[in-house]
Amino acid sequence: MEEIQIPVEEGTAAETEEKGLEEAFAASELARNEAEARAQALEARLCCLELGVPAENAADVIALADRFGGERGTAIAEVLEKYPFFRSNAEEKAVRTLNAGVHIGQSVSAPCSGVEEAFRRANPDVRF
Repeated sequence: MEEIQIPVEEGTAAETEEKGLEEAFAASELARNEAEARAQALEARLCCLELGVPAENAADVIALADRFGGERGTAIAEVLEKYPFFRSNAEEKAVRTLNAGVHIGQSVSAPCSGVEEAFRRANPDVRF
């Protein structure tokens, strides 16, 4: 007499539902991890931009900051301190213009020689 084999289902409904929930949980964990990584990358980029790093240099500064370790904001500041050429030239020019040069209205006159004094009296409209 031959036995008839009845196909057996590979699990009950509860096991199938549990497996589906585990897969959904794993997918949601993966999505959450990707979102956190993206948020951290954007925060680092924002920190670079706030510190005067041009957008095209931000990725390089972030890579160096990751090598420095520690908190990312502090590491970015350390990178900029060690490698100041990553900052924008506009900020450097602004710093230079604020700290250098003669300010009109606050001129300090140095003692003039006799020739300079005579020239200034003869040409009062010339600014020095």
